[in-house]
Amino acid sequence: MPSWLIDEMARLFVRRGLSTARGSTLLFATAAGTPLNYTNWRRDVWIPARQKAELPSLKFHDLRSMAATALIAAGVDVNTTQRRLGHSSPQVTLALYARATAAADRTAADLLGERFRPRDGRAMSQGLAEIRDTVQGA
Repeated sequence: MPSWLIDEMARLFVRRGLSTARGSTLLFATAAGTPLNYTNWRRDVWIPARQKAELPSLKFHDLRSMAATALIAAGVDVNTTQRRLGHSSPQVTLALYARATAAADRTAADLLGERFRPRDGRAMSQGLAEIRDTVQGA
């Protein structure tokens, strides 16, 4: 968890009079202190939150794709992203979870364009030489 969230959780523990000394302490529980029931949580918390956010079709599992995409877009390497999400391989992370974004596509186009931008005759010749080397080395 990020440091700010750890701090928020610690404050929540204090407000609720909870202690980490007991391994069975529930941070997220019903008003009666019992474990959350997924069906009730979905009905009482998740669906109203989706509606308030105007994301009525958002599935809870979609948050994993959002996390993978955000991590990759922020420059976190694929292996770290894979481990954080608990995937069996980086291929799973990239093929099933991380999504291409318009911003990343724009950045890729700009970077590639700058690489081969004709500034003078020499720059264009150098770019063509790189292409030839790549093709011949493949």
